[in-house]
Amino acid sequence: MMDYTEFRKRLYASPDDPGREVLDAAAANPEWQALVDRSREFERDVRDALTGVAVPAGLAERLLAIPEQPAAGVGNPVATGRSTHLLQYYAMAACLVLAIGVLFGLKRNPAPAATELVMGQDIIRHLYHEETEIDAIAAGSLNASYTMPDVNRVMAHAGTTLGTGAFLENMPVRYANPCRVLPGYQSSHLILQTADGPLNVIVINNSPVAREFTIRDERFHGRVIPMDRGNLVLIGETDGSVDDYRDLLTAGVEWVI
Repeated sequence: MMDYTEFRKRLYASPDDPGREVLDAAAANPEWQALVDRSREFERDVRDALTGVAVPAGLAERLLAIPEQPAAGVGNPVATGRSTHLLQYYAMAACLVLAIGVLFGLKRNPAPAATELVMGQDIIRHLYHEETEIDAIAAGSLNASYTMPDVNRVMAHAGTTLGTGAFLENMPVRYANPCRVLPGYQSSHLILQTADGPLNVIVINNSPVAREFTIRDERFHGRVIPMDRGNLVLIGETDGSVDDYRDLLTAGVEWVI
């Protein structure tokens, strides 16, 4: 029977056509089917974005207006049919310019990969499972203050530590718990009380992502940051400032597995 890791691997390799085994496995599991549907929807969105590039107005007329030129090194007029080939070359060049423009745009503002999209959705979904605690910390009604030994016992669940945690002096840990954010992987979840509101710090011992990327919805926003042996997730309220704590926490988290 296919396990979840193999299912995700094969689905991400080809969301549009993952194969009969993957589709059959998804049909028997509502959560897996939802993953298939989300991955396919994202692929369609990317494809629509790339194929929706409009041809500049008047491009055809400008190409047709290009004068015929003799072949290099030949004094005779252009041979019959030469203008047709020349037009094709210019048309190809124009297409390349459009393609390069699209790729340049993606380089500057890379679209999220399917794996990033799904991972982000799983993380956001987990936050709503912990919404009661987050709301209580924001309201000031959850005043628990975890000691560093307690924090590191929780962090060890995902193979990490915060070391001495001296940098947390002004950011008390109000919540600390082992959790399961992504199926098949161990993770730990801390909620810190900061000047910008509750800050969720999640470490997951899955393979580091290929690049740091942003996740958000109407309430939460944050970053997934690849580290030595897993990923660090920092998420605050939409109007919070996760970036202010990024360097502090990436320097503080150590992977001990």
